[in-house]
Amino acid sequence: KRSGARPGDFVGITGKTGAAAAGLDLMKNKRLARKFPRLVEAQLKPRARVAEGLALAKTPGVTSAIDISDGLARNLWQLAKESGVKIVLERIPIDSRVEKASKHARKSAAEYALYGGEDYELLFTFRPGAITALKQAFAKIRSRFLVIGRVEKGRGVYLRIDKKLERVPDRGFEHFTTKT
Repeated sequence: KRSGARPGDFVGITGKTGAAAAGLDLMKNKRLARKFPRLVEAQLKPRARVAEGLALAKTPGVTSAIDISDGLARNLWQLAKESGVKIVLERIPIDSRVEKASKHARKSAAEYALYGGEDYELLFTFRPGAITALKQAFAKIRSRFLVIGRVEKGRGVYLRIDKKLERVPDRGFEHFTTKT
């Protein structure tokens, strides 16, 4: 469920974000599309995280989950709202290829990673005591996850930058529009 996150939980994700959104932008420029074929592929042929989803479902201590189709920020907001909690993002899981491509596309890598959609990674929350079981479950399927934040009392989504909290806007990929 999206409503199970509780204060004290960790926030995890099955991979890095921003590749699909960067790939979509790069497709507008043939030269850049050829220079970053993996990003274009991320947009055109997303990989469903089925094995990871099954591992999460079978692991006790996982409290909520959602796929990243509308962008990391928007999906963090969905978890926070439906669970009635505050989520503090402690690191943005930016795909390294996005860092390189963003310079050519004149858009920040963080924008792609936070607000671009279609990455199809799985975002989830879990009790701290479940981390060993999660690592073992993911090792069995030859996969990994990243811990990117924490769930706290309160409301909203924030990014911790140099010990300060900055509110993350509730925005992301909008279907059937040309803006993100």
